[in-house]
Amino acid sequence: MTVQVNEKKRAGCLNYNGKYVYFDKEGYALEIYEKHYDDVPLVTGLNYKKIALGEKIPEKKTAVFEQILKITMAIDKYDLPVSQIHFNAEGKALLISGDLTINLWNSRELDLKLTELTGILPKMKGKKGTISMKYFTKDNPVAIFKKKK
Repeated sequence: MTVQVNEKKRAGCLNYNGKYVYFDKEGYALEIYEKHYDDVPLVTGLNYKKIALGEKIPEKKTAVFEQILKITMAIDKYDLPVSQIHFNAEGKALLISGDLTINLWNSRELDLKLTELTGILPKMKGKKGTISMKYFTKDNPVAIFKKKK
């Protein structure tokens, strides 16, 4: 008899009742710990009432969770130094990387925006401020940096 065990990888985590709930790339709650692992981005700004291990994270806006999964998979794939993904009241994703905030604005061209960050973030190391990708498109790949005072 051969037994094959596939360990699911942590895609992100949520703070829930003072503990960290880690979820996989499909949005299922894998484990709950009191410790936050630095290599797993913390997701904040979501609305959920109850989370159960082994079940899908119950986010009211399914499009938001699909966006979270795309972002967390890109963070892992491109080894982006993002510690937090925050969704503001309008549902727009903000990425936190050190003293930088990256405002993605919307989910249009999300894959392209995240790929572009692989070249942008190393150049911004040590800087404080916000990178706006409001006008970023395939035809106009422009990110605007506003320095924090």
